[in-house]
This record gives sequence, structure tokens and C-alpha cells, in this order.
Amino acid sequence: MNKKILFCSAAFALVASMTVQAAPVKKGKHKNIDYAKVLSLVPAKDPAPKDAPKLKPELKGKHPRLLFDDAFIANLKKQAETDPVLKKAVAETIKYGSRKNLMRKEDRPAVVDNDTAALTQGFSNYIRLAFAYALDKNPNTLENIKPVLNNMLETPYWADTIELDCNMGAANNMVAVAALYDVAYNDLDPEFRKKIAERLLVQARRMYYLGYQKLCPNVVKYWQNDPQPNHRWHRGCGQIAALSVIADDVDGKADFLLGEMQREFEFLLKHYPDDGDCHEGSGYQNFGFFYLALTAWIFDHNFGTNYLKHPGFSNAWKQQVYYDAPGMQSNMTFGDAPNRVAVAAHLDGGFYLCSRLSRDKDAFAVFDKFFHSRTFNPRYPKAVYQYPWTILLCYDPTLKGGSADKFPVNHLFADLGAVSLRDNWGDDAVAFTFKCGPYGGYKLNEFRHSMPKDKYGNYHYLNLAHDDPDANGFALTAFRDFIFHPGNYSVSKMTSHTSSILFNNKGQKQEGDVYTQPAGKEDMRTFSYLTGFKQGENNRVIVEGEAGNAYPDLKTFRRSVIWMPGEYILLLDDVKADKAGVISWNGIIPKAFVDDAEAGRCYALTKTGKKMYFTLLSNKPIKAYIDFYELAGRWTNLLVNQCKFDAENTDNARFACLLDPWEKGVKLQMKEAGNNVELQVTGKGINDKWVWTPTGDLNKVSTITGTRDGKELIKLTEKDVAPRGSTK
Repeated sequence: MNKKILFCSAAFALVASMTVQAAPVKKGKHKNIDYAKVLSLVPAKDPAPKDAPKLKPELKGKHPRLLFDDAFIANLKKQAETDPVLKKAVAETIKYGSRKNLMRKEDRPAVVDNDTAALTQGFSNYIRLAFAYALDKNPNTLENIKPVLNNMLETPYWADTIELDCNMGAANNMVAVAALYDVAYNDLDPEFRKKIAERLLVQARRMYYLGYQKLCPNVVKYWQNDPQPNHRWHRGCGQIAALSVIADDVDGKADFLLGEMQREFEFLLKHYPDDGDCHEGSGYQNFGFFYLALTAWIFDHNFGTNYLKHPGFSNAWKQQVYYDAPGMQSNMTFGDAPNRVAVAAHLDGGFYLCSRLSRDKDAFAVFDKFFHSRTFNPRYPKAVYQYPWTILLCYDPTLKGGSADKFPVNHLFADLGAVSLRDNWGDDAVAFTFKCGPYGGYKLNEFRHSMPKDKYGNYHYLNLAHDDPDANGFALTAFRDFIFHPGNYSVSKMTSHTSSILFNNKGQKQEGDVYTQPAGKEDMRTFSYLTGFKQGENNRVIVEGEAGNAYPDLKTFRRSVIWMPGEYILLLDDVKADKAGVISWNGIIPKAFVDDAEAGRCYALTKTGKKMYFTLLSNKPIKAYIDFYELAGRWTNLLVNQCKFDAENTDNARFACLLDPWEKGVKLQMKEAGNNVELQVTGKGINDKWVWTPTGDLNKVSTITGTRDGKELIKLTEKDVAPRGSTK
């Protein structure tokens, strides 16, 4: 273990240490927790501080300062005078905070134990309250803040769970208390203020020793093993918020933890992808991004660091937008995501920070359109949407004036081995996503292989819980509906849930569990990866991935995607197995029908009655099946159709699938000529010839050439190697 980066047992050496007053042990609500024993694991003293960050001199003794200062608020109010978004957000926030008896004593403000509920209770509403008081010093708002702080002071545990005071809910509570303490600091009784500061220190120490130092007994140490679990990011945000706001109030007793948490944060950033993307999908990126970004914001604002210059913070918004299902208020993402109607909340608003940092007006225009497309709730059509508090912190009206039409419609996520393609940024766009990368992405696997193996020869453990066995899988939306479904928040990770290949009805390695587990002795970067990528004129793209090593019994599974926006999509598969069996082309479609079995012609039927035709051909005899299939999920079970095209009793097969989302009436012909495959695509104004030469090498790029009336459309050659990991 790299002791310069990760925490080590030396943290317990009580050298030149400081005694910290411990909160009295009180009985909690769980009979199976020995509270006194657990809290006794938190040492009474910290080691001497080492290289602790120092508050900016001008901020010492100044409040508010944690998330914003007086100058920030003054500028915000000035901008709100002319910008309609900020004007509405400011007015709503002030009105919310100044309501009489908002936090009545008999209602006792929520203390959040649950990791998920913390996002909306102990975090969002209370920081909105902090903004309300900063914007308008209404006495009613102060009277709403005081009972929250008093309640937290009286509550013995900020997470009364088996992960006592070191779970994600505890961290969110720490951010909320820190923000309220900061904004009301000058108007609180000094003795009461001192108690809050001391309690924040107690909570930070519990989080550090019980959580980061893994001393809390009888809990799964799932989040401490690698730098990318969003649960770790939540905890770090709680720590930095609590410690920063009391840095000059507790006689230097926060310095040791501040130094430790700065080293922790730099460790996280070292292994944060430049794309700012998330291997668990856009849903979990949304869940975690803002906590990492807010930690950087607090550091930079209070200690003068430059952490927000990491490119991941400028780029992260792209995963949200490129995996948006056009016109559907939903996602077409991989990994664990509900893929259901979503309404923009405070975590969505946090992605405005990206364009604030990059100063890219076109990026602002794309994201602003995306965000406002989700401010309507179809379940409650009469509800009046209220902007979240993150708008006040992250939205920058000086970036207006850009054009979404100028922003690229295609994007390659190099760390994930994923590509998102669409024909425009409108609500009626056709969008296609394709993924063939390693579990965890390249940056996380890079970390894994920098760590020593365990005594059994296993590579370092990674938290891959929400990844799916989806190599060479794709999704498609058109007509504001799913055509090939992206999947569900699955309770059983199966390749059959994705539009990929099955062999003898079995899928990829590591499938079948509720939470995906990493391969122990294998390098997951060799399982699946993009091999080729070429972007040509008129936003045409050819991308291909290799996933043969992802299957126990396949030698190769090369899938090439030819994206001809406005015309058609062509998928080419070359599959070779170790033995004869059934090679199945698997497609997940909400509702599918066979139109002409002999010609391999089928169609997907949308909710509005639209038909999207597709044709599936093979060099081997195939049997077609369309059956009901349940995508069992955490939030909902989806009954869809599984389209299987089986090549039986063979150790190799080639497939070609032609998709017609632009209704060009395209037809497909396929023939082999030696190792080459020739394909003819015809339709309205289309007469294209494709020559496909699959490669037998797992790492070489195939050759694919397309021509129309003798003129080249786009060509993939062995020189068009796709990046594996950062493009730098």
C-alpha cells in the first residue's frame, strides 16, 4: 500500500498529540450496537498535525466563507435583477427560508441515518436555508436555522446505524450543519456557537477513525478500497465542510484531520478521469459528482488551492447530456440507472459548475437546454417547479449567448470505452450509445494495477457494484421512445439484459450477482475494449469493440458500428467460439414483431404507434425468436421483448444488422467473398456498398470501407486505433 497517499496505521501514533473533548456516550436505538465500545475505538488524541492546509489570511474569523462570502452573495443578488432564472431562484429561496415556524420544534428537523434520504433531507433543504439567510437577513429565517442546529446538538448520533457516525448520511448531515453554522455564525450566541464547533469536530473525528481508518466493527468496508466510490466522495465532502468551517474556532484541533483529508482528496483527484465520467453510468455520476466538486470548491475557496482546475470538473456534464434520451426526460445510460422520467433537482443543478469553469458558452447552452427540459413533472402537471439551491452556487448567466447547434453531437468517452452518437440536439433526435470498455473504466483499473496483489494472487479489490456485463452492448432511441432499451437498475447483472451476444445462453464473466464483483486474478482491461474509431464527414462514425475475452468460451467477439446520421445504422459482428454451440444475437426491445422471417426483417413498435424496421442477416442459418422478457430492477420491473437470432451448432458466425430509425426504407444484402464481407444498403436516395474485412487479431482494427456511387463515404483502417483510457 502506498503510504504516501493512503492512510496508514501511523495515524494512531499519539505523538505530540492533542486531546479532544469527546461527546458523552448515550444509548442509541439499536440493541445490537455496543455504543460505548464502538466510540472507545476513537482515540482521545490526534497525532501532531503535518502539512495542514492554512485558511486564507483574509478569511480568518470571517463568516460566511464556507460555500460563499458576502461578495459572492452581493454579486448573486445583482445578477438576479436581470436574469430570470436567478431572479426566480433567489425569490423562491428567500420565501422558503422566511416562512414562520418552518422548523417547528414539535416537528424536529430530520436527522438522516439513511444514505439515500440524506440527499434530499439533511443536505439539500438545509443548505437552501443557508442561502436564504445569506440573501435576506430575515429574522424568521434565523429562527428556522436555530432549531436545526439545536436539534443536531441534542442528537447523540448523526447516523445511528451499524456504521455509527461514519456512513454517508452522517456526512450529509455534517455538510448541512456546517453551512448553517457558517451563515448564522455572527448571530448565534457565542457559547452555543462553541458547542456546535466542538460537535462538528467530534463528528469529523468519528468519521475519520471509525470510517476512514476502518475501525467501525461489523460493517462491510466497501468504500475504502478504491478512489471512485461516490459514497467515499460524500464522506469527504462532509469532512471538509465540517473541518473548514471550524478551522479557526477549535484552537488548532482540526489541523491534523485537515491535513489527512487534503491528502485523501488529492488521492481521489489523482485517480479521477479527465472526462469526469462514471463507470457506473450517468445515474450514479449524478449521485456523486457534485460532492467531489463541492469538496474542491470548499478547498479552493477557503484554502487557496486550485483543485477545480482538474479537467474532470469541466467535462463531467457531458455524460449527463450525451446519455439523455431525447425528448423523454429520461436516460439511455448503462449501469444502474432507473431509466425513468426524471425531474431536475439539486444534483442536476450542480453540473452548471462545469461550464462555469470551462467558460464554454456552447456547452452552457447544451446543458441549460437539458436542465430545463427536466423542470416539468408529468406525474404532477400542475406543480410549480422550484429551482434547487445549486443554481445559486453554480449557474452563471454571463455564459448566455452560446448555441447548442455548435456543440459536437458525437462524443467518445475514452476512459469508459463508450461512444454516444446523435443526429442533433433536438427533442426529436435519434440517439445511439455503444460501450465496450473494462469494468470500472481505465483510470480505476490503472489504480488497481498500481497496488500489490493479496496473498492469494488476486489483484486489488475494486468497488464495481453498479457496473453491468454489457461489453459491445448498444441502445437506441427514436420517435421519443426506446427502440433498443438501455437496461434497468438490475438486481441481477446479466448479459441477456443487454443488446449484445450470448453463447449457449450464457453471457460475460462476472455476471449473475446483485452487485458486480471484480475478477480476482485477471486483468479486466483485457476483457473488452474499443479497437477502432473514425469520425468522417457529416458526423459519420465507425466504432468497433472487441469483447471475446469477456466470455468464458469465445475467442473473439468483434462488433463494428457504422453510424450514418439521417440515413441508417449498420452493426457488424464477427464471433468465434472455442467449441461448437449456439451463438445468439440478443436484442432488448420494449415491443418487437417479425415482419418477414425469411428476409430477417423485424420492427420495433413505439407507444405512439411508430414502427422502426430493422433487418438481421447472418452467414449461417439462423432461427429467430421474440419472447417476453422481464428486466427485474430495484425500482421497477420492466416487461420487454427479447429478440434472439440463433446460429446453432457452430463455432463461428457473422451477423449484420441494419437499423432504419430515419424511415428511409433501407434494405440489406450480405455475401461473403473469402474473408471479406460485402454488404449492399439501398433505400431512398441510398445505394451504398460496404466492404468489411474482420481481423483475426484481438487488438488490430478491422478494415471497413463504404462507398456511394463510387465515392468514398467513410473508411476505417488499421491506423484508426481507438484510445484506451485518457486521450492525453
